[in-house]
Amino acid sequence: MNKPMSVNDTMAKYRRNFYTLYHSTIYPILSQFEKKRKDMLVTLCLICAILLTIVVSTGIGMFTGKIFEQSFAFLAIAEVVIGAGALICLIWLPFHFNNKFIDELKTTCMGKILGLFGNVTWHNKTALISDTEMNKSYLFQHYNRRASYDAFSGSYNNVNFEICETDMYYESGSGKNRTVIQIFKGVVIKFKSNKDANGVTVIASKKDVHTGVNNAGIFAGLAGFGLSSLQILPDLFKHGKFDTGLFIFYLVLLAVVFTIAFVIGKFGKNKNKMVLTEMKLEDPEFNKKYRAYSNDQIQGRYLITTAFMERFQNLQTTFGTQKAKCSFYGNTLMFAISTNKNLFEIGNLYKRLDDPRQMENFFNELTSIFLFVDYFKLNEKTGL
Repeated sequence: MNKPMSVNDTMAKYRRNFYTLYHSTIYPILSQFEKKRKDMLVTLCLICAILLTIVVSTGIGMFTGKIFEQSFAFLAIAEVVIGAGALICLIWLPFHFNNKFIDELKTTCMGKILGLFGNVTWHNKTALISDTEMNKSYLFQHYNRRASYDAFSGSYNNVNFEICETDMYYESGSGKNRTVIQIFKGVVIKFKSNKDANGVTVIASKKDVHTGVNNAGIFAGLAGFGLSSLQILPDLFKHGKFDTGLFIFYLVLLAVVFTIAFVIGKFGKNKNKMVLTEMKLEDPEFNKKYRAYSNDQIQGRYLITTAFMERFQNLQTTFGTQKAKCSFYGNTLMFAISTNKNLFEIGNLYKRLDDPRQMENFFNELTSIFLFVDYFKLNEKTGL
């Protein structure tokens, strides 16, 4: 049986192949796209110049009142509608042109670029990791809207992985009462673990409040507290002076409701009918930054070793994020790294494509995911 290459040997090999492939295959394609990029940019500028002229003309006409001096009212309305439409197009078109260019660039180049990594496949705007898997991990608070971007699947050092760049939202209400809460934005990575977990064990940064661990009641209590507070404010000053008695009554009532919601959220079962209780681990510094939960305290401590805690903390530092979390469930280890950065980009309409630094960034982002396997020793059976 062939022994897996060391991480240094593997990354050095990938980097050599990357530069060879870049100069021989990718650069000629990018040179063609650079010409197309310039042509699209010129076209966009011309269209935007026309639209801007219409917007400015409409704005001047409205400001001076000349539009409303038309003999027929429908002409004035038509001019305002055209101006508003031009403004909308002026805002929308730069994004549309850019997204169209990026999609075409990735469709043409991504397969060739990934060829140097072996068994890796790109999936465009695909929810490669299903919502069912997301729910099994208990890493995410309930969401009902999801947007998926770049996704990759394959294997590295005989460890299968799936990578999904995704945003998650919880939307409620409609019209003026519509609210949208961002649950997660970043990259989710799923590996086959070298340890089987009968239940679920979760680690999450304390700054990440949108985990799926027993927090529904807590958030319901906070939301109820906020909404109720807004409703009672007018009553407190209804008679022209502050009603202390009514204020105390509302505080007591809200405290009772919030306490009940907190207890339900802390000890109640979530939608998967599994209770995850908080664990206090051996490392006091780790406990200051993270929370750990498991439905099996003994197994949780077996999985979250001192070495794993150290690596996990270094991982968050490496990615420069304040929010990172992971979950052991079944024979799967899932990481969720929150970031506002747009990952896995190989170019766009507004940057030159013949600058190798863009491709270098893509290389570093993708191989940093591969390093999870080596860093957490997922290809070894001896432990994490």
